[in-house]
Amino acid sequence: MGRARHSLEGYWELMASGKKTQYLLICSMYLLIFAYHTRRSLPVYNAKFRKQSSLSLVLHILAGSFELIRYYTRALDGDVVPEVLDTAACFAQAFTTLRLSKTLLRGDITTRPSYQAPALMRPFVGLTALVYQSPSIHRASVKLLHAFLYTRMIIFLAKRFGVGKIQSNATIYAHAVFLGAIIAIHDSGLPAGVPVYIGMVGAVMVLNRYVADRLARPWTSEVSMSIWGRTLIHPHLRMTTHPASLRNSTTILLCSLVFFSDVLICACT
Repeated sequence: MGRARHSLEGYWELMASGKKTQYLLICSMYLLIFAYHTRRSLPVYNAKFRKQSSLSLVLHILAGSFELIRYYTRALDGDVVPEVLDTAACFAQAFTTLRLSKTLLRGDITTRPSYQAPALMRPFVGLTALVYQSPSIHRASVKLLHAFLYTRMIIFLAKRFGVGKIQSNATIYAHAVFLGAIIAIHDSGLPAGVPVYIGMVGAVMVLNRYVADRLARPWTSEVSMSIWGRTLIHPHLRMTTHPASLRNSTTILLCSLVFFSDVLICACT
């Protein structure tokens, strides 16, 4: 009996040691990216953005960093139960993602929706975790932030293997953002997360076109647009969208969010 208990204690010590190693590796990757990538790119982004967007960029970085640090420092002691402060940071990070992606000029037409879809998903995940006090859903919400890591790793590997010689930087960036989000969602373990994300990306693309078409009309001003439209779309895009496509995309987006919420609730109960 004593030998079995000793073996069990050794197993838990090994698990705890493995977690510490994993968390240390994650923190090291973030520090490496901030040191060699973000440190150089942040002044460039800051110069291109308006003052309001620059504030959003700072808040975006602070909210995401706060979430990660707060979660992983507490995760060393076991499962982390979400609190209001965690959910507030989640909402701030998601909202600033929408704000920043509206003025995003890098990549192709899929890049902006690839950023916007997870930003629409995360508040549902964070709120569900808070309401049901679910450590697993909260962990999944935090893991969605790792899309930042996966995207930069894909870009780095693509350039190391010479993909830049046959594809443009915009194409590499667009594919890296999309694939990075898929890897993060899959790694989070969210039920039906990947298909919901892919459906939402397509729906948001059509909604972006619709809002751009509305803004292109001479009798439509940005003031008359809904908050949804002003949050999603860059004001200089000009495209046309068929009404049927708009209805279908809106239905897909809303059904995806409702289905995703139901799946999360079922996972918590």
